[in-house]
Amino acid sequence: LYPTQEAWDAHLVDERNAFDAQQVIHTSQWKEEIQARDLKRRAEQAAAEKMERELFSERELFAMDGFDLNT
Repeated sequence: LYPTQEAWDAHLVDERNAFDAQQVIHTSQWKEEIQARDLKRRAEQAAAEKMERELFSERELFAMDGFDLNT
C-alpha cells in the first residue's frame, strides 16, 4: 500500500487534517442551526408574552354585566 513508514505517516497526517477540517465545518453548521432555533424560540416566546400582556391588560373585555372574571 505505502512504500515506506514515512509515506504512511504522511498519509495519516493528511487524513487527520481532513477530518479536523470536516469537524470544524460541521461544528460551525451546528452552531448556526442552534442559534437560528434559539432566535426563533425567543421570538415566539416574546410574541406569546406580548399577546398575554395585551390580553390581560384589557380587563374590560372580561367583564360581563359588572362581573369581572379576572377577580
